[in-house]
Amino acid sequence: MRESYRSVALRLLKQNYQDIERIIEFDFVRATEAAALNSLRWLGRGDKEAADAAACDAMRGMFDLMNICGEVVIGEGIKDKAPGIFKGEQLGTWIPGSPQFDIAIDPIDGTTNISKGAPNSISCIAAARPEEGVKVALRDVPSFYMMKLSYGPRVIQYMQKRGDALQLEAGGFFCFDQMKSGLSRASAI
Repeated sequence: MRESYRSVALRLLKQNYQDIERIIEFDFVRATEAAALNSLRWLGRGDKEAADAAACDAMRGMFDLMNICGEVVIGEGIKDKAPGIFKGEQLGTWIPGSPQFDIAIDPIDGTTNISKGAPNSISCIAAARPEEGVKVALRDVPSFYMMKLSYGPRVIQYMQKRGDALQLEAGGFFCFDQMKSGLSRASAI
């Protein structure tokens, strides 16, 4: 006999998590892994929509098990009418008291590659929790290709102590060197 949604939600609510963020991080990894593995059967078969649909189904299935309140702020599928996880979609169990996340998601970036059996497709999730007093942690950007760079609070703290900012116009490798030195100095303190 199948367990009702309510009883599953109550069981999830009662779980005692010591480090909820670590568990959720692994859940995000599992979601991307499930998307990649579920799309594998479409590798080289010429049907990029079927590969994308398989990845979306797997990722949605994993999010259905996650005790979070997630909202997709950057999704996919709208511009090309492909199957997808769309902007505004709610992911997770949405049990009251669950941590809130803004999510940027692409179950398969490189659907043409996977349909042709070529390398370099990837399953992607970026998620952030809004700080107290802030409504959103991630913002939607217009649909175009761009370089993206994300970093955590230790890098920000290091840059504030130095009195400068990352020099994005200098290029990715220079920024990575700046972040690396910021992280190594922050951990040495």
